[in-house]
Amino acid sequence: MESYKVMIVEDDAVTAMNLKMALENQGYEVAATVDTSLQAPNKIKVYEPDIVLVDISL
Repeated sequence: MESYKVMIVEDDAVTAMNLKMALENQGYEVAATVDTSLQAPNKIKVYEPDIVLVDISL
């Protein structure tokens, strides 16, 4: 099975860590975690994730 690369955009460190651990336990590769939406475009170019999870309040 192919492992999908995920990037997390979440400003709460605890939530980001819990989400990262849950995704990795399910076999996903968490390529990056960023805490502001301003960082996301540059990190997407660098890591080329398959999926980007974004906190709706950002």
